[in-house]
Amino acid sequence: MWETLRKTKVFVCLFVAVLVGLAFGATAQAQSDGVLRVGINPVEPFVFLDGPVPSGFSVDLWDAIANEAGIEYEFVELENVSALLEAVQAGDVDLGIGATSIRASREEVVDFSLPFFAAGLQIMTAADVDQGALAAFRSIFTPNLVRFLIATLATLLLVAHVAWLLERDENPDFQGSYLRGIWGAFYWTIVTASTVGYGDTVLKDSRGRLLAVVWMLMSLFLVSYFTATVTSSLTVGRLESGIAGPQDLRNHEVITLPGTTSAAYLTERGISHSTVVDVQAGLEALQNGSADALVYDAPVLQYFSNLAIAGDVQLVPNIFQNENYGIVLPQGSSRTEEINQALLRVQENGVYDQLTLRWFGR
Repeated sequence: MWETLRKTKVFVCLFVAVLVGLAFGATAQAQSDGVLRVGINPVEPFVFLDGPVPSGFSVDLWDAIANEAGIEYEFVELENVSALLEAVQAGDVDLGIGATSIRASREEVVDFSLPFFAAGLQIMTAADVDQGALAAFRSIFTPNLVRFLIATLATLLLVAHVAWLLERDENPDFQGSYLRGIWGAFYWTIVTASTVGYGDTVLKDSRGRLLAVVWMLMSLFLVSYFTATVTSSLTVGRLESGIAGPQDLRNHEVITLPGTTSAAYLTERGISHSTVVDVQAGLEALQNGSADALVYDAPVLQYFSNLAIAGDVQLVPNIFQNENYGIVLPQGSSRTEEINQALLRVQENGVYDQLTLRWFGR
């Protein structure tokens, strides 16, 4: 009896072991020949996730690559590029596609396909909506200039009173009531300062003429100083508010997206910045004045700048930190060569050009 039980237990163990082996074999076969899990993250116009099915340039490109290689796949939606890279590295997805820049730091933990899109970084700023007279007024009338104008007005009044005291007894242009006399003296003071006198009002007393000479010389200095101050105000105003490239980002409120090449670029160069969840949030920050510049991938910013939703924003023309997008693969992936060959065929047979024309108009 005990011998029979022992043989039965051995048989059961062998049977279970065979079943487990078959299960693992089936799983391995399914993973090697089954449906690939393709990670994607929202990054318009490369990946849109707001419709019933994913769409965008990268989505269409991967579909063309998969058709060339005979690959079955399913999309796995991820939050952002950082999540995509982590998912590929951890094996939660078999590959990732979107707008992921090929960088040396990323190559340390994942592999990339051949480049499929040439990109770079660009800067978006709030549009210069304060044009015309209001902008000119704000740029010219700085606190320093206002203080100078107040001091000049006080000087004009002082000189006018001195001229009135010297001329009021014998000069009819300065006689009459106090207000009439001071107005005549003030008029003479202004026209002398601005035009060196019209000749319609002159000082006749010898002491008044000495005052006139002194005032003319002082006026030359005041006019010259005023011109220089206005010019300086305009120049400084342009320098402080203008962003013509990454060298102008310091001392501005700069934003970007977390875990991106733009964030790494700013960090490496010691440019202070904060992050927003997506480009739309960045646009809103520019529009409401809480940020001065949004630094991110050039093709994405160009896409948003052409949308009516972008509103009062503009792009700084220069593209910097040129880089390429690639398909993200696990290190040592057996699919890399297969995907590279399919990508090259898609580029050679004209499908890539059709997709580029459809999504970017070029």
